[in-house]
Amino acid sequence: MAMDSINGDEDIPWMLGVFDVHNHVQQDSALVTGREEEQLEQVRTRWLALMGYNRVGWNTLESLLQLPKARHRIVVGFGIHPWAVECTLGEARDSWIKRVQGSDLDGLIPQCDNDILAACQGLEWYQDLVRLLNTYPNAIVGEIGLDRMAVNRNTGQRYDYRLQWLFFRVQWDLAVKLHRPVSLHCVRAATTFVAFIQQRVREWQQQSRGQRRSDKIALSDQFFPTAIMLHSYSGSTEVLRQIYALPDAVSRRIFVSFSETINQRSPQIGERIQAVPADRLLVETDLSRLNQVDVTISKVIRRVAIVRQWTITQVIETTTANAHRFYSMGGIGGTSSKVEDCQ
Repeated sequence: MAMDSINGDEDIPWMLGVFDVHNHVQQDSALVTGREEEQLEQVRTRWLALMGYNRVGWNTLESLLQLPKARHRIVVGFGIHPWAVECTLGEARDSWIKRVQGSDLDGLIPQCDNDILAACQGLEWYQDLVRLLNTYPNAIVGEIGLDRMAVNRNTGQRYDYRLQWLFFRVQWDLAVKLHRPVSLHCVRAATTFVAFIQQRVREWQQQSRGQRRSDKIALSDQFFPTAIMLHSYSGSTEVLRQIYALPDAVSRRIFVSFSETINQRSPQIGERIQAVPADRLLVETDLSRLNQVDVTISKVIRRVAIVRQWTITQVIETTTANAHRFYSMGGIGGTSSKVEDCQ
């Protein structure tokens, strides 16, 4: 297959069912006009995963979930993106920076003390998140994460990493408590993420020492979300090797998604796609424009086909099956927990 065949959406067998596992099309003003279901009908990508970015976006997602036809084609995530952390705190931002300064957040694996985590869980945004996840048991936690590069346009400064870590931890812990998947934004923080996962593995193994294998595996659910998506993955291939060298009870939870929107910029995209096990590979658009979804998802499907030397049909069948499995590892088609009191 020639590289120029990445462009265009012709000859894609849409009837197989394509799954865009991470996008933000709820932000498209053309979608939220009272004609949402009609707009969705024009999109050939069958399943769309709309990831919440901030509290304003949560309201739009709730509205879309009320539409009978739409909710058969969409899944949603509710979360606070690392770029939205400071806006979410608002005028309390500076006081929270002072609070986290006393925590050990400068090491490879940042640490927040339990009092700060509990205080963050008492904030209004967190209580709203708990309500939404209780109301919509099929929703995942996302988009959450870490970003060492992004700059706050209002201040000209990089977003405070200590605050990002605080929000990451409380949302991660909530996903574990609820047995929900998470969609993770991770920019220049993959090494920290892997170190954190490895630390959790050590804690899990220490607590389960001497237990039967089945009990040990069951206990892992108290340390990790049911599934973890590294979306638009831009970390190194070595990090992927470290992830998939983890115990199977953990590594099988970790899926990796690629998009043309972000990943086509990197010359390492091919080796990264190759490094992901076939049953953990996903495709996405990471777009906020609904009318661009089909052509963009087509490009990443074709790129995967080239890199893996698969047919287009094989890419669609594999990634769509993986996507359904990722989302069914939480509430969709499976079971989920409800938090009665998270404080």
